[in-house]
Amino acid sequence: MANTTKNQFVDRESHIQTFDAAVTNIGLKELSVLVYYGIAGIGKTSLRKELSKHLQEYNDEYDSQKVIWASIDLQLASHREKSTFLITLKNELQKTSTKYFLESKLHFPAFEIAHAIYWKKAHPESQLRKDNYLLFEDDEKLDPFFGVVNQIPYFNVVPAVARLLKTAPDHLRKWWTKKLESELNELSEKEPLDIEQDLTHFWAQDLNKYLEDNSKSAVLFIDTYEDMLVNHSSDGYSLDNWIRDELISHKLSQKVLWVICGREALCWKKTKDTGIEWDKYITQYPVQELDEKYCIEYLETRGITNEKIQDVIVEGSKGVPYYLELSVDTYKKITIYKNRQPEPKDFGGSRQEITERFFKYLSPEEKNALSVLSITHFWDYELFEYYSK
Repeated sequence: MANTTKNQFVDRESHIQTFDAAVTNIGLKELSVLVYYGIAGIGKTSLRKELSKHLQEYNDEYDSQKVIWASIDLQLASHREKSTFLITLKNELQKTSTKYFLESKLHFPAFEIAHAIYWKKAHPESQLRKDNYLLFEDDEKLDPFFGVVNQIPYFNVVPAVARLLKTAPDHLRKWWTKKLESELNELSEKEPLDIEQDLTHFWAQDLNKYLEDNSKSAVLFIDTYEDMLVNHSSDGYSLDNWIRDELISHKLSQKVLWVICGREALCWKKTKDTGIEWDKYITQYPVQELDEKYCIEYLETRGITNEKIQDVIVEGSKGVPYYLELSVDTYKKITIYKNRQPEPKDFGGSRQEITERFFKYLSPEEKNALSVLSITHFWDYELFEYYSK
């Protein structure tokens, strides 16, 4: 096979089949949670990205049964904050709804208004502006909202925004009047922390309304679930309980499939609050090491065709994709920087040796870049450029 600069996805057919079946059966159970778990570097994130591609293919094939989806990675600390968690999923869901359903875009009016009231109460000294409040960055139709919120006290936000909804579709105005106006009005009497607890309710109300009105389904991915429970912190367990007992079990309709990727299988037990027997609704699959034939296939797609080198890499990696990729990088470094053909002895016979060989053949610039990136838990190009000065 020809070499390619893009990583190839191999194996995992059984996991893709279970996912495809779960998507087809969305709505048949009251709750649906699919879990893929395995050790670090085993390829859970790659699997999650591949599953998203399958949703694109699903939408192309089934025009009348399209789904929207969103993913969030809990490796980023801010994503482990409840309001940011909801906003991230909101933004991602709106992107897919805009891409596939131009005639029925997804909006979150109740959540957006509730969150603005929460923000105004939590930051009474600040004006609501696009440069300090990005909740509406992708929704130009709600631009007038900024002016409304800044000109009136927060306890008058709801009636003012209700006036803005006069141009909204009739069904949305009726829904607002019957179900949400009184609930949002009650927020004016609450403290910011109490309002923050209510955000989940309004977020779910908006999503449920959209799915019901448009006969659509949704798939929500949560990646790196184990980072929520780092050091067994009380905050981590609080978020775990919130996802389980508030967001999944109480708030969202059965037209939502949750897909959770983490290092360990979920151990959700029946609680007094929900009374839910989670074993009935959770399906869990281990993500295990790649078989040898798939390791060889992957190495060939990356341009490594020497059988002796393949054997050393496969033996050292033990089928873990992360270590396969490190060996591929080592192969490239030897070819480029040493200007010679790699030999079997250049590659480690264990995972530790693979890592050591990877660092051995890095250029000074690359070593410096890794040192810079190790400073922060999250980075982008601008942050990297700042720390590189």
